[in-house]
Amino acid sequence: MVESRSPLTPDITYLPDTYRFLYKSEEIDVLLDRFREDSDGLMCEATISTSKQPRPGLLHFGRLNLSSARSRADAVRALEKRNTNDFLDADLAGIMEQVCYLSMRRWREGDPSVDLATVAPRTGARYLLYPFLEYNAINLLYGDGGSAKSVTALAMMVSVVTGADILETVPATKRNGLYLDWEADRETHAERLRAICAGASVDLPVGRIHYRRMTATLMESAAYIRREIAEKEIGYVVVDSIGMAGGDEPERAGVKIALFNAARSLGTTFLGVDHVSKADPKKPYGSVYTRNIARLMWAVDKVQKQGDNRVTIALRNEKSNHARLHEPRAYHIDFFNTGGGVDSVLEGVTWTPTDIRVVPELAVATKATGAVLILSILKENGEPMSLEAILERLEALGRKTPKSTVAASLTRHPDLFRVENHLWSPL
Repeated sequence: MVESRSPLTPDITYLPDTYRFLYKSEEIDVLLDRFREDSDGLMCEATISTSKQPRPGLLHFGRLNLSSARSRADAVRALEKRNTNDFLDADLAGIMEQVCYLSMRRWREGDPSVDLATVAPRTGARYLLYPFLEYNAINLLYGDGGSAKSVTALAMMVSVVTGADILETVPATKRNGLYLDWEADRETHAERLRAICAGASVDLPVGRIHYRRMTATLMESAAYIRREIAEKEIGYVVVDSIGMAGGDEPERAGVKIALFNAARSLGTTFLGVDHVSKADPKKPYGSVYTRNIARLMWAVDKVQKQGDNRVTIALRNEKSNHARLHEPRAYHIDFFNTGGGVDSVLEGVTWTPTDIRVVPELAVATKATGAVLILSILKENGEPMSLEAILERLEALGRKTPKSTVAASLTRHPDLFRVENHLWSPL
């Protein structure tokens, strides 16, 4: 006689890269994550546990090929081996067959379609921190090594968490932050956090900015990160850096697509910190999908004199999906240290907005017009300059320009320049 069983009716939760099947009557919980599709089929990791007495806890953990009957059978055998004296009283083979079938179908179908006419349009502010961070979007901050990207990303987090005006802007609303770090350590960022708060004259936001030192890729860690986001009510996540978070071969399109899919699955405002390409220092490193997928991109250019504790940066908007490109912004970042050498401690950091036109290197980096670049050269020099001296400075900046063109820029802008004894100066 074949024993009849009641239909298997699990409670199912689908997240972008985690599927959960909770069989309440059988007291069995099946969690599938870390999906990867290859030539052998759809692979994942399966964690199967029970709450049933007398032996609650983990039943099985391992790789599972959802499209392989042999893989499913291996998982069932492992479960039956643990099911001594039939304490589970469950159709284990039926559960595995159902879980694999439903997971394959969900993976292939994706989210169900919706009638766009019934979807309410977005209301409220589009930016969490204007103009740098769009709400619930993938934002990117990229630049060369040592260009103050990480400390700027952390300053944005302090602003979002506390409401402080650090970069000449305040958040639309306050949110808790999570800093995911593949490059430094918690002591480094804790020192920076205290210095940023000291420079902005705000109290240290205890319990509001959370830090996690990362080793596994963002794709592998996404399920755990989503859990932390929910538990700690995180509204802003920084990933530092995008290249490290993706693991091997960051130039591959598949790696970047998987990385940004994991970023989207976090369901919150996301800022990726990235390095630049050696082949093209004006672009983020790796696949073109970095630019294609990001909604808002800001590049960082830096100027610093040898031995100076002041860094001047320009933030230039290289992509904006929902608006025209924003005007570049420039800041003096001053680092205040106590002690010296190995005993130096960062005590304060301040951001002071500045006119990009007073720093010729930044005017070049942000593709300023000829007149603006000449104005920056004159302001930098501090004294009137001859036409020949202006030409020499332009050439030193990599902008070799015909003498007639520079002369025309000077004479066509009486609102910017004045001349006396063949020497030019800014108005």
